[in-house]
Amino acid sequence: MVGDSCFMLRVKPGSDAERQGVHRGDQVLSINGIAPTRENLWQINYLFWILSPRPSLRVVARAPGGEPRTLDLASKVRERSKIVDLTGADGGRDIGRLVREGEKVGLQARANERLVEIVTKVERGELQQDPRHITELRLN
Repeated sequence: MVGDSCFMLRVKPGSDAERQGVHRGDQVLSINGIAPTRENLWQINYLFWILSPRPSLRVVARAPGGEPRTLDLASKVRERSKIVDLTGADGGRDIGRLVREGEKVGLQARANERLVEIVTKVERGELQQDPRHITELRLN
């Protein structure tokens, strides 16, 4: 996220997104009809990664200086347990797994946001390239 705009930080080599011409720096305008914002990006990630993974996502993206284009991007869906025990009767294993997965998605999103902030500062000349700045990516 840069401000309240969502941008692609990377495109996985060999992915359907790469085959359809999505590039780093493309702006993501919507994902399955939802416009990503700083406030709802974690909810979008949680919805499509944890609650309701889908075999494809309809993404509206725009390359820098380009027109918006609608893409149906295939995604990899991993099979999960069909039954999740939220009562705690299993000793809390299922609840703990869901919490850890949600935290992982949130940490990745925060790290990505911080990386974009640092890269933007370097590109603007506001921050000199210095290996010590890598420590800023830690979320401790």
